[in-house]
Amino acid sequence: MRRTWSFNIGHWQLLPKEFVEGNWKSVKFVSSSNNLVTKSGGIYMFCVSIPNAASGRLSAIKTPIYMGISKNLQRRFINHQKKDELTDARQCFGNDMDFMYLRIEPYDEQDIRVYFEQPMIDCFGKVVNKIDSVAQLPSINGTLGKIEYL
Repeated sequence: MRRTWSFNIGHWQLLPKEFVEGNWKSVKFVSSSNNLVTKSGGIYMFCVSIPNAASGRLSAIKTPIYMGISKNLQRRFINHQKKDELTDARQCFGNDMDFMYLRIEPYDEQDIRVYFEQPMIDCFGKVVNKIDSVAQLPSINGTLGKIEYL
């Protein structure tokens, strides 16, 4: 399982235009931000910066560590505060952890899984995510018998 950014340009080319050009919002992953997150549906990423970075340039570096979709982004934001999956990240990164989100309307869960969430996972890897959004079938490898020319 790859846990880092993809070097396959094909993965990056599959990110929809709405993803790369969208009006992303960002809030700190703290309970005081609960009401700043929309109740609309969309996609989200938890992003982290280098802890205790003294340089503004270093603190500007952000890496997605978890991504997902939700029909109610605010509820999902609040639920993540209670879940164990991000506990280690919160202990390490503290206030350097951001919740970035993009509203997607109309919200169609299956389309968003296929066209947004899985390409995000393919591009950024699975740091905290445990599964693919869309089932990925293993490659089939084989060999053909001896080639004969007629």
